[in-house]
Amino acid sequence: MTVSRRRRTRGQSIMEVALVLPLIILVTLGGTDLAQAYRFSADVAGASRAGMRTGIQGDNNDIGDAIRTEPNRVVQNTVAAWGNTATGGSEANCDGTGAAGTTCGNASGCPATAFTGTRQACFAVRACHMNSNQQCDGTYTAWGVRPESANGDNGLEVTVVYKFTPNTPLMAQFTAGGSFYLTSRTQGLELYY
Repeated sequence: MTVSRRRRTRGQSIMEVALVLPLIILVTLGGTDLAQAYRFSADVAGASRAGMRTGIQGDNNDIGDAIRTEPNRVVQNTVAAWGNTATGGSEANCDGTGAAGTTCGNASGCPATAFTGTRQACFAVRACHMNSNQQCDGTYTAWGVRPESANGDNGLEVTVVYKFTPNTPLMAQFTAGGSFYLTSRTQGLELYY
């Protein structure tokens, strides 16, 4: 093999690596983002279940506190992360003893528009009527309202939403605004009804 032929072969190999390497890096980082989103979605589901467990046990149990402390490896229990559903926020009091004008969780059901600034997480609570199969029958109260036995509400729905922003620009292109909203809804029958 001549010297010029070896140089051409080496140059071709370097060119092939230069063309394929960015694609390999994007696929690897995209896979990492997907794995992280899957882990976060499991934590969001755990937070929703924790709020439900607390909520069905009695009016005086704080649903918001149970939700906010459950996913602490994903979302820190701070005002910056939880917004007005953080401890002391206008939509945080979920222990059945709320003052007039306060709501239990986000009063809009945690739409994407609730995530402004540094906010990463949101929770919402509403009551429903349960059917004979112990499922909400489609009759709901407004968001932010815990069940009241006087109204015939005996079911509870807890929704937790986490704003996941991928690290890979390629993954962010698949979403509107560059973020995915991981949502978990849990429904249950109040035990104290």
